[in-house]
This record gives sequence, structure tokens and C-alpha cells, in this order.
Amino acid sequence: MIEFEGLLGHPPANSIKAGLWRKTGMWKSLVDLWELDELVAKVIVDRSDRLGQMIDIITTQPAEFAEALEERLENEDITVRRVWSFEPRKLARRVEFMRHVAAVYTTSPHRALLYGKKGRHVIPENITKIGLF
Repeated sequence: MIEFEGLLGHPPANSIKAGLWRKTGMWKSLVDLWELDELVAKVIVDRSDRLGQMIDIITTQPAEFAEALEERLENEDITVRRVWSFEPRKLARRVEFMRHVAAVYTTSPHRALLYGKKGRHVIPENITKIGLF
């Protein structure tokens, strides 16, 4: 699992427009404002195509955002198993029992600890190791 916010996706520069799309429920428009990290996208495609890893993307945004994000990633040929919305504390309680999840990658050291033994803190120096540690 890879967290979208801060890792694969970087927040929109135009927060006013983002707020408007969020309030009006224009999720596809909101997703399109987010900048995708090219290196992380390449790592995901590599792990999926070369190593056969099934990668989930998780987001703290609403489920409608997750659906629009899944569509965008599919359109951009970034191979992921699924995109889903989560609340960090709820995921932390569940992830230990999710056998199909080897690790949860995040840029937040706090959330890496929250996810317990499956939490992985990603920093610029280890981005290319996603899926390997």
C-alpha cells in the first residue's frame, strides 16, 4: 500500500480552486489538480510489471476522490490493484490482519509508527526502494 498524499500525489498549488471543487463535489476536477510524482509512478509501474506486485493506493480523501483517482491512474497507465479511502487510525487497526498487505508506505514518520510492523517511512533517499523494504 502506498499513501497518495505526499508520496504519489502532491497537493494542488491553487488551494482556492481545490476548495471549490471539493465543496461542489467535482472530484475528477479536484484529482486533476494534484501533481503526480513521476519517480514514484515509475517505481509503481516497475514493481507491478517487472515484479508482479499488486499495489494499492490509499488516500485520506473521501471515497468519491478515490474513485476519480483510480480512473486517472488507469488513464495514465499507472498499474495499481485498487485505490481506496481510509482513515489512518482505522487502517492501523486493520492492517495487521490484512495478509495481502506486506507494507504501508508513507512520508509521515508518525503514521509509519501507527501502522506498526507494516509501516514504512519513505524519504527521498529510499523512494526507489518502495516495494523492496
